[in-house]
Amino acid sequence: MGIVVASLVALIWLLGIARPLADLPPLDANALGGYGTAWNAVRVGKAALYAFSLGWLVAVRAEGDGVWAALSRGFVLGAAVVSVAVLWERGVFGDLTAASTYWEAFSGLLDVTHRYRATAWFSEMHLGGTAFDGYLVLSWPFVLGEAFGPDGKRAWRAAAGGAALGLLYAVAVSFTRTTYAVVAFMSVAFVLASVWSGRFRAGGGALTGWALMAILQGITYSFLFRKGGYLALAGGTFAFVGGEVLVAGGDRFSPRVRQGAGILLLLFSGYVVFHGAWTSRWVENSLLFSLAVASGGALVLVTLGAAFVRVSPRRAWKPATVLGGAGLAVALALASAMLGGYLMSSRFSAAKEDFRTRIGHWEDVLAAMEPDAGARLWGRGLGTFPSRYRTVVQKEPQPAPYVIREEEGNRFLRMRGTQYLLLGQRVRFLPDTEYRFRARVRAGAKKATLPVKIERRNLLLDEYNPHRTRNVVAETTSGTWVWVESTIDTGNFGGWKWWAQWPPMFELGFHRRGAWIEVDDVALIGPDGRNVLRNGSFDRGLEGWFLYSDHDHLPWHVKNLYLNVFFDLGLVGLAGFALLALVALFTCARGMRDSWGCLLGFVSICGFLLLGLTSSPIDAPRVALLFYGLLIVAAVQSGQSWNLPAAPGQV
Repeated sequence: MGIVVASLVALIWLLGIARPLADLPPLDANALGGYGTAWNAVRVGKAALYAFSLGWLVAVRAEGDGVWAALSRGFVLGAAVVSVAVLWERGVFGDLTAASTYWEAFSGLLDVTHRYRATAWFSEMHLGGTAFDGYLVLSWPFVLGEAFGPDGKRAWRAAAGGAALGLLYAVAVSFTRTTYAVVAFMSVAFVLASVWSGRFRAGGGALTGWALMAILQGITYSFLFRKGGYLALAGGTFAFVGGEVLVAGGDRFSPRVRQGAGILLLLFSGYVVFHGAWTSRWVENSLLFSLAVASGGALVLVTLGAAFVRVSPRRAWKPATVLGGAGLAVALALASAMLGGYLMSSRFSAAKEDFRTRIGHWEDVLAAMEPDAGARLWGRGLGTFPSRYRTVVQKEPQPAPYVIREEEGNRFLRMRGTQYLLLGQRVRFLPDTEYRFRARVRAGAKKATLPVKIERRNLLLDEYNPHRTRNVVAETTSGTWVWVESTIDTGNFGGWKWWAQWPPMFELGFHRRGAWIEVDDVALIGPDGRNVLRNGSFDRGLEGWFLYSDHDHLPWHVKNLYLNVFFDLGLVGLAGFALLALVALFTCARGMRDSWGCLLGFVSICGFLLLGLTSSPIDAPRVALLFYGLLIVAAVQSGQSWNLPAAPGQV
């Protein structure tokens, strides 16, 4: 049945691509350079078509290769790459090589007050959105499954455990409230589903004990973080591991060795907590109070560590037992730091107001749809939301803010005034060097200002990132081209250690609402007389240029998965989407006891559908490909691809 449903849904998606292209829009310089043309339907819709094609291949080979196993291991490798990308984006590698003090070495890694939200290398995030969050949610259950699942290869499970910690850090620095809630939900669902399916044999008492211990541990960590910062959190984690080592049995180490190691860890952890509280730069603690925090916190956490091992089905010394407990301790410590930091505290306090804004946006989405009978039934077509929002809600005369125009065989860029949009190009500058900016400009007003900026940027704006801006003023009569020039000094933006810094960026913008400006022959000339910009004449359209939105992301995203499907494909598409999701979930639930992959797929799909309540990650083609591919694999698989036997007590 799954392949039949997938085939019907594929037909609906084909119609969703065909509707915007019915009038055969021109395949010109603007066709594939933005989101304002009908050809955007191909960009958005191709992901689903690739996924449906994959589904048919899976249906043919359903009893052959381990599709679930391949998906799971692929997600682990992807999570490792995303983790490294996030560490690079947070400046961790640069800090480690350039720092002169301990705090400088870990400032980027541990900063929970900086408003910048990680995006890794998801290029779709240049206009905001939740492509990054969608990938995190999809991959989280599979990474957990590889770390704690039935595959007994120790090296691979250790690697998967490292990827899980890296992915958890990526979740933390996304600073997205819904993602936090969904990942927490999936973690609990993963444990409960593992117990229900017989993969993990633990009684209700053990689960209740772990839940109570996790709550108490989280409360203790939050208290330590408020009084002693990251040092106190680190000391608390050492205390928890020390408690595990103290009571772990087995013959690998003698009781004296284990007890000695546990006591050393306990003493060391107490000192670290005391040092963090006594030397805190944020809270003034007395000597007596710091000693009380250290002794009390260490005692509570060492007790919890010992209780964790006692409740565990495997009390004997096993690296997985102690390392698993240590991993959980690190996860709780990270969660306590992020939730207790200033940024997330302010975001949670603004949740009510943000939800009102989201509801208002959904009303604008329905207004942009202008739902007549045909639109309600079949939708407006894939990829049409940005252009319709711009023309219907914002009442702009052209569907895209930046378009390529042509006169007498010459191409140039026309920009409509927007508050936050800009065009950027990654360029290598020489440091502390004066560059000369030059361009031809034509404006609708007698005087127009063209901001020119250089900065370091990955995708989203970092409000605290230094930059250099020049406002180039063009005085012109309407319809006349004039040359404008200015100079800009690169300062320390020159040079680029790719592994330690964001790349340098040259940016153009025009922010006068209701006005327009046209630009051609843009050049940034160095002291050697060479133009470092590519395609400044726009003869090749927008090749080499990339659009960025610094703040206002709502015009580009529906911000609700189900409303997005309704806008694009109407009631027919929404019904097909719901049917495919239900078939996938039902198939996974039915095969959960026999197939580890079905269990992971069920949790992943549920998490993504929950994330879709406040976001629309399917407008990012790569994430849509993964999600639709997962739905189709789940719908057509018979549950025979990864039927490895469950080990008793295996997590």
